[in-house]
Amino acid sequence: MQVGQETDQTIWENQQKIPSHQLQLGHYVARLSAAWSETPFLLQGFVVADEVEKLWIQQHCEWVIVDIAKSRNAQSVSAAMQSISPNRPPSPLIKKPITAQSMKASLTSYLDLNKQARRIIDHFKDLGQDDVRTTVVSVRRMAMSLADNLPALVWLTRIKHEDAYTAEHCLNVCVLAMGLARTLGWNDRDVAQVGVAGLLHDLGKIDVDHQVLNKPGKLTQDEYEVMKQHPVYGYERLRHEPELSERILNGIRHHHERPDGKGYPSGQTGSQIDDMAKIVAIVDAYDAITSNRVYQKARSHHEAMGILWRLRDSQFDGQMVEAFIHFLGWVTPGTLVELTSGDLAVVIQAAEGQRLYPKVRILMPTNQGFRLGAIWDLTSMTAAQGETRIHIANVLPDGHLGIQLEHFAEQLFD
Repeated sequence: MQVGQETDQTIWENQQKIPSHQLQLGHYVARLSAAWSETPFLLQGFVVADEVEKLWIQQHCEWVIVDIAKSRNAQSVSAAMQSISPNRPPSPLIKKPITAQSMKASLTSYLDLNKQARRIIDHFKDLGQDDVRTTVVSVRRMAMSLADNLPALVWLTRIKHEDAYTAEHCLNVCVLAMGLARTLGWNDRDVAQVGVAGLLHDLGKIDVDHQVLNKPGKLTQDEYEVMKQHPVYGYERLRHEPELSERILNGIRHHHERPDGKGYPSGQTGSQIDDMAKIVAIVDAYDAITSNRVYQKARSHHEAMGILWRLRDSQFDGQMVEAFIHFLGWVTPGTLVELTSGDLAVVIQAAEGQRLYPKVRILMPTNQGFRLGAIWDLTSMTAAQGETRIHIANVLPDGHLGIQLEHFAEQLFD
């Protein structure tokens, strides 16, 4: 069904189709006459929070489908939804372009911390306090460089290897947790602490039976009960480390708690859960969903965002999910995409308000894999007569067709 061909049968209960000029503050917008990908709104389905949003819709859309049950009085529009409105300052991943210099510096920090993560995970029983202290110092150093290197560091989290999943996953959670904390306005100390919690959040898995940990199929109830103990195991291993604060330990112990109380190990709810644990929970899930695991293939950035959005307020803190979506945006640096021209490309930099038209680097197929091609700024490319502008047709999972981004890391931004 084409846009504009909505019938009474396509409008769900509690929804109403109205002319855009009748739209009011507090209305929950379920659908628009314009293609959602061409709008400045990150999420499909939102409360109209201010006059800027309302005016944009009235100027660009013929009609709107609103959900009456989800609509709110203008005075009660949630701060969480306002946090992703189009007049909010752009994501730090959009504001600051990646340079060859920032990529080189970030790659050095990333690989150094990756080695430390592997040492801790593989040999923790034999390591002493000096190793934990060195790791904490490295995370703090990375946190201090976020202002200059955050887009490049996020780009590096898109590098995935199945045989190194655990260490890479912990490092990616560290980076993304610090990025989300920075987006939320946390101070440098707390940003570094949530990074440490993210890096060490799964340490307890070294005490879980490997047959359970690496089982390719669904876990039995007994196996799941064993798996649920890993946050406690990690906490017990680390709770006497003098370098780790109580908040870091809470982030590790409670990163599988849920706002609805159905998490583990303590069944905490809402405000009982430390904000450090809430952040780690979101980015842990995001990186896991977008990675190949023994029981599930990697899914795309878009699929992961959709899952987090559907589970907000039940499995994950709703306001933080919305901030995370704003932080990463519609496509992140390092995302593999297919263009309407049929070309494969990697996103170099997203463009504010132009989600389908980022700056990309073309990947050229060869007999030995792929090589780097030209840089295309899709926002400035014009269309041939009678044709549409080239734009993103599909967002692909990391590692698509065996593409390993680290092969291009230092050359991509030359």
